[in-house]
Amino acid sequence: INSNEKVIFYFGKCPKKFKYTKIKATRPIPKIQKKINHFSLSDGKFLFHFVKRSQNYIIGRSISKFILFPKKGINIPYSKYDEKKQLKNYIKFLKKYQKKVKFDAIGLSFVQTDTVVKFIKSKFPNFAIISKIENIEGLRQLVPISKSSDGIMIDRGDLRAEIGDEKLFDSIVKISNECKKLSIPLIIGTGNLDSMLIRKSPTSSEIISLGFSYFLKTGRIMLSEETAISENWEAILKWLKKYLNFLNKKK
Repeated sequence: INSNEKVIFYFGKCPKKFKYTKIKATRPIPKIQKKINHFSLSDGKFLFHFVKRSQNYIIGRSISKFILFPKKGINIPYSKYDEKKQLKNYIKFLKKYQKKVKFDAIGLSFVQTDTVVKFIKSKFPNFAIISKIENIEGLRQLVPISKSSDGIMIDRGDLRAEIGDEKLFDSIVKISNECKKLSIPLIIGTGNLDSMLIRKSPTSSEIISLGFSYFLKTGRIMLSEETAISENWEAILKWLKKYLNFLNKKK
């Protein structure tokens, strides 16, 4: 994708009237509740100036030049996702895989109300339900979602891209306080040790961020690309274990 290049992301039938670069999405474009100036890809890493949208597509002009890899998400600020479609996807997936994979817990993405959590719990009562707070709707309904869940996960990349950079820090503290109040575990995910994909040691910012997560009494640290695609995964796990052990001893 080149700088200033217009790209159309679409779901379903491809709109032929536009001569822009076309990229097919695997899920419908969510509703947008406010006027927006930008949207992003891949947990907010790649920004686009908003140009136009319709029910099944969104057009943006890329701010930078980058390589777009497959299976990266679109983040649109102030999005609202269709809960009926979310439930349909969850039920379809769980019915297919629950016998093949012995799940202990289920992570629900982009949870916006406690309705989804309660419904999944009623269908799969033996699983722990981890609700991921990833957009403005989930943040607004944090209290009822937390009360219905067995744990909360903050996907910092998606949350940042959906609510804005300036609101991320306060939102993490707010979610953490709610988890402590209810005595449920909090999981911090996305970008914990991204630099170690290409480095032997983390950046100072990552070390401070991990320390902050520990200060918030985070229950778990989740690694994503660091272990999913990195050849350096073993060294990353060893470094993280050593650092967390040090913090525990200090406490």
